[in-house]
Amino acid sequence: MVLQRIYRFGQRFVGFMGVFTGVRLVSSHKQKKEFIRSKDLSSQGSVSSSHAFSWLGDIAPCFGINGNNVQIIDEPKHFHEVLKSNARKATQRIVFTSLYLGTGQLEQELVDAIREACHTAKTNGNNNLEVHILLDYNRGSRGAEKSSRTMLTPLLKEYKDIISVHLYHTPDLRGIWKRLLTGRMSEVIGLNHMKIYLFDDSFVISGANLSNDYFTNRQDRYVLFNNCSELSNFFTDLVKTVGSFSFQLKEDNSVELHPQCNIHPFEGSDYEFKLEAKKEFSTF
Repeated sequence: MVLQRIYRFGQRFVGFMGVFTGVRLVSSHKQKKEFIRSKDLSSQGSVSSSHAFSWLGDIAPCFGINGNNVQIIDEPKHFHEVLKSNARKATQRIVFTSLYLGTGQLEQELVDAIREACHTAKTNGNNNLEVHILLDYNRGSRGAEKSSRTMLTPLLKEYKDIISVHLYHTPDLRGIWKRLLTGRMSEVIGLNHMKIYLFDDSFVISGANLSNDYFTNRQDRYVLFNNCSELSNFFTDLVKTVGSFSFQLKEDNSVELHPQCNIHPFEGSDYEFKLEAKKEFSTF
């Protein structure tokens, strides 16, 4: 009875939040089972724990992973060290998406770790390394002299053939709202809030931004997935897809729309922009 209630609440909650995409993680070393669909669960007297949320598989991509490859990071300082050490060792890809990147010393250490990976790739003749960073346009642009953008422009100057930085701007912040809602107030309309920190075939999913507080004393959730190539490919494609209808940061700290984006997010038609984005995700 309790599991039935949890199951039904989960259905209502996901529907209310408008969650159309998600990931079900199952341990690959376990034998696959045929999951009971949601329409069958309602007719049963009880719902087993293994089947309670199987209905998510009807509306979301599913990936098999080995539970032994999942590691919980327990504190902010460890989170910071994991990001730096994995970034330095990356040889194929570094993919970060966050609300913003802070402007302090600890954030600079992370940028330097990415720079080290790029330098190593250049020195060793490795042409395979790609770095993709996606931030929110408004939050990443905040700051007159120092901002997320100014933290990353030196990297773009040094390794423009390796690094791309994209800034997502919600199409809902436009017109009079864009003129009236400045600074932090603009964030109430919409923003990029994904937190994925990926290195080659491993990645961290977290609620933490890339900033001093989250690296020192602001506790959050951090889960490290090691050697999950299929899921890493999925998240890489996700970040690239959002980047394809975002602004692209240039070496001089100016921005331009991604070449594939034909509709301006806040000067063009918001309906057409959303329709185009929907098409990108439908094929994705």
